[in-house]
Amino acid sequence: MTVPVVTVTPTDATPPATAEAPRNAATTTPDRADPCTMVILGAAGDLAKRKLMPAIYYLAQQHLLPEDFALLGVARDSLDDVTFRTMMRKALDASDEITRVDEKAWEWL
Repeated sequence: MTVPVVTVTPTDATPPATAEAPRNAATTTPDRADPCTMVILGAAGDLAKRKLMPAIYYLAQQHLLPEDFALLGVARDSLDDVTFRTMMRKALDASDEITRVDEKAWEWL
């Protein structure tokens, strides 16, 4: 059995020049996200409590969310705003990812 030999000739190994220099995470400060509304489908569910809310809280704590950020939760359960906030706060307190809840960040969120 013969194996065909393929020869590759590089055309131009130099990437095209860009207007911005490459970002280095160690030397730059993180940017804030663009203004947005985040929608969580199944907001009263397990995934929202264990993973999504701790991640969103972490972004808020690190000041990475825009000032006009909005969070919209959609669920089958009928919850008012206070009940949903209480549920999510309990979820943060029980989270493995969040060791301490900063009250200022939580109030902002």
